[in-house]
Amino acid sequence: MFQMFVDMTSTELNKAVPELNRLKPATSQDRLPPNLDQAGAAVASFFDHFPDTACTEHVVSSVSGSGCSDSCTTITTTTTWPWLNRAL
Repeated sequence: MFQMFVDMTSTELNKAVPELNRLKPATSQDRLPPNLDQAGAAVASFFDHFPDTACTEHVVSSVSGSGCSDSCTTITTTTTWPWLNRAL
């Protein structure tokens, strides 16, 4: 069964990700606010420079089989799904 990293003890985490063995916990959290500020600024910059994105879906449906002659129908639908709308 898969266990999420946040649910693991430090021993389990070090076993699952051996590269973490060389990391040592901080003695205080004094550097936490500036580190979080820097990480937040990086995420904000990423989204500020991320282009508006949309995808186009083409669905083609055909009917075939017994009883299908020249009157068979093909339906083509095009739908645009904007999943990132920056004009808020």
